[in-house]
Amino acid sequence: DVVQSPYFNLLSILMGEVGAGQYDYLELQQLQTAVSGGLGMGASLRSQVNDKNQISAWLTLTTKSLVSNFDSIALLKLAFEQLRFDEKDRIVELLQQRKTRWASRLSGSGHSYAMQIAGRNHSALAKRDYHNTGLGALNWLGDLVSRIEKDAAAYDDLINELKAIHLKLLQAPKQFLLVCEEHQSDRLVEEVQNVWDKLAIPEQTVTLKATEQVDTDADEAWLIQANVQFCSSAYQAVEVSHPDAAPLMVLAAYLRNGFLHSAIREKGGAYGGGASYDGNACSFRFYSYRDPRLAETFNDFEASVQWLLNTEQKPHQLEEAILGLIAGMDKPGSPAGEAITACYALLHARTPAFRKQLRSRLLAVSLEDLQRVAVQYLLEQKPTKAVVAPMAKRDTLIELGFSIQQVQ
Repeated sequence: DVVQSPYFNLLSILMGEVGAGQYDYLELQQLQTAVSGGLGMGASLRSQVNDKNQISAWLTLTTKSLVSNFDSIALLKLAFEQLRFDEKDRIVELLQQRKTRWASRLSGSGHSYAMQIAGRNHSALAKRDYHNTGLGALNWLGDLVSRIEKDAAAYDDLINELKAIHLKLLQAPKQFLLVCEEHQSDRLVEEVQNVWDKLAIPEQTVTLKATEQVDTDADEAWLIQANVQFCSSAYQAVEVSHPDAAPLMVLAAYLRNGFLHSAIREKGGAYGGGASYDGNACSFRFYSYRDPRLAETFNDFEASVQWLLNTEQKPHQLEEAILGLIAGMDKPGSPAGEAITACYALLHARTPAFRKQLRSRLLAVSLEDLQRVAVQYLLEQKPTKAVVAPMAKRDTLIELGFSIQQVQ
């Protein structure tokens, strides 16, 4: 219930940016700069491997430093355990900054929001993300900032909810990931144990505020300040553990390479377009990026499936799509980055055996598999459509049957 709360995201903004313990926020900023590369708080969220109606969720607290700076370990604990909620001006300022920066980046991420809106009902995580990180959440944050600036009681309500979430997080069981040189590990593990074993954990019980959410299956259009639109159609798909997940992954790459790039970018004039299978949203989604067209783009999404089913396909196109996916899976990272990625994969049950099976399934996908899943998941379903568009497109979108929402 913590990650379902929109207030959780606000708490993660504050950690490391407000004071902690005896230090005000300026002093804590100076300490961070002196002993570490900074502090972070967030969440690692995935759909459960075998159940799209469940979320696998982990709170993450992060820092990095030179091995000689043990102080960063204690500072991370201090910033989390003794986070201060008494710096009202600073907290209001941070929320104002969050709202302003979020609003300024909308037109650069319009295709991501369109896909999120279109696939919002396809998994528990997709629904959570739509309500907590989507365009409606930006409106919610803007309304919250307006209220706490004017109303002391509204500010007190906010702080009480943040304190309740903070308390629940303190009470949660903990695991640690330490990435370092092997010969440094023993003394660093000992330091982590010495510092974090002393974490003060209050035993009181708290209840989080229920947030009202309205769910619909309507095709939605969200109006923003922009001069182009972003389109998406989404189809309910399967969990990533399902045998059809691999053909759907290949299908997305195949349609993008063979039809959608040409139709949407080269002929349609959009900056980009394609398709993707999302194993967390459990959704197959078409999208366009910075698109001058509307209805024509949705027609191209559907035409790509007809192209696959009714025209001659060449074997090298399938090979290119599969090899592109395998190359993405095998792409090397930094030693630390690969260790961190492997840890989170295990936490979310994406084990080496699971990845090996997915790889084998990808390599075994045939053209017949692509045509079968295209019929089963795309032709036999009605998609949910979404558009993120300029204010001036309101009347056109209403004529096309979209339910209109607007970023305030």
